[in-house]
Amino acid sequence: MSNVATERTWTQRFWLMLGLVTLARILYLTIFPYDLVGDEAYYWDWGRELDWGYFSKPPMIAWLMALFDWLGGGSQFGLKLAPILFGAGTATWLFLLARRLFNARAAFWTGALMFATVGNLALNTLFTIDAPLLFCWTGGLYAFWRIVEQPREAGGRLGWAFLLLLLLGCGLLSKQMMLAFFGMALGFLAFDKSSRWLLVNPLTWIIALVALAFLLPPLLWNMQHDWITLKHMEDHFQPGSEAWVEYLVRPLTFVGLQIVLGSIITGVLLFGILISLGLRWTKMARAQRLLLWFSVPGLLVVLFMSLRQSINANWPAVFYPGAYMLLGAWGTQAISTGGGFDRLRGFFKPGVYLGVVLSLAFYAMPFVVKAGGWEGHPMDPGRRMEGWSEIGREAGAYYSAFSNGQPELVIATGHRHTMAELGFYLPGQPRVYRWLTMGEHYPEGFIESQYEIWGGPDNALGKDALIIWPGRDNPLSGDILEAFTSTEKLGVVSSQDETKNAKAFTLYKGNDFQGWNR
Repeated sequence: MSNVATERTWTQRFWLMLGLVTLARILYLTIFPYDLVGDEAYYWDWGRELDWGYFSKPPMIAWLMALFDWLGGGSQFGLKLAPILFGAGTATWLFLLARRLFNARAAFWTGALMFATVGNLALNTLFTIDAPLLFCWTGGLYAFWRIVEQPREAGGRLGWAFLLLLLLGCGLLSKQMMLAFFGMALGFLAFDKSSRWLLVNPLTWIIALVALAFLLPPLLWNMQHDWITLKHMEDHFQPGSEAWVEYLVRPLTFVGLQIVLGSIITGVLLFGILISLGLRWTKMARAQRLLLWFSVPGLLVVLFMSLRQSINANWPAVFYPGAYMLLGAWGTQAISTGGGFDRLRGFFKPGVYLGVVLSLAFYAMPFVVKAGGWEGHPMDPGRRMEGWSEIGREAGAYYSAFSNGQPELVIATGHRHTMAELGFYLPGQPRVYRWLTMGEHYPEGFIESQYEIWGGPDNALGKDALIIWPGRDNPLSGDILEAFTSTEKLGVVSSQDETKNAKAFTLYKGNDFQGWNR
């Protein structure tokens, strides 16, 4: 078979695999329509109040939530479909770049490798900031290579430049981590002799400056809100325990978790290929140096950060596309480490197959959990996505206590996720206002979430409210009692009692609202 025919065959296999995986995920979504997790509901609530910035993140996730909420007719299915589509787009960028750097066979196995990792399941299941971020990062890497691969005298860069700055800008509006792309790109241009001329090319700096200009509206928003997002980011970088054992445990925990999310065998091979190729940096081909540069430094920074603080598992997600491509190329003999590590190549495909088995087991787990009646228990991997729709339905039964068949005002207290989940699953999807007991539990001016930035309701004086209080038969606090002429207990709603995921709320009717003094 000719090289052209071989390339065509592997390309067709990839598109078939991508289509089947995407279709299977959509069908699975219809079979198991899990509730939104807290962050998904929180970002959805942002999408109801479109703005240039939010408490903890740039605005892209809110804009996307509003878009998919509209496209899906306000349905949960529409929101859950979004990460599946972004995941398919990310896989497409990954394949196109791997095929261009190596060959279609290596690119196919790179895609298969990504689909067969446990971490990828979460990224393509939950509609959070990581879905659009990875799409923009991987697409940006492809566009960046299309610019730097061409000889200095060649033309045709403007189209790729526009695509790159657009993806960079949208990535910056998705998550602050996209800033790392700029440093890695400039670092590669500086260390790659064939690319250094781009450092003095105006087009390079136009791309960077125009992309960075996307941040101006969020920065202005932050300036008007006392730089609240930057203050929130500082909390992520507070040191953890200073006990010497923690300096050992945290990095080992981080590496171990990354290996598990990489489906064990491929997780081990992934770190092995990065170390092996990194030690031969000067002997690597240009394409391999590009992928190393966009993966190893970032992973090392996160590893060093783990010495002083706990690391969220998703923080290094953007540094894996380059690593996946290197592993896919190595596993299909498109590249070599030139050392003893190549003897482990026989574990590559079994590692991918193990990832497939683990992924299928992950998808099968809800069937097992439901069959065994274990919903909400520790062994239920989907417990974070259960129970809220049931709470919403039960609470809706008490709407009859209100004259118009629906409360004019809804107030709740507790974690920000509680407000968001109630806002999505209560009938009519009302705005849920977060009540914090100032002075006794929280200082004046306390801001912990977007709800404190939004503040209380306008024109609510004299209205009757549905008050949702955490706990079973818990009494209301004195300050909220003072906010109404009178209150009456309506009942208790709960879900998955006596499990780790148990939820219970006491519902009250507050008559004649007197004002919001938070």
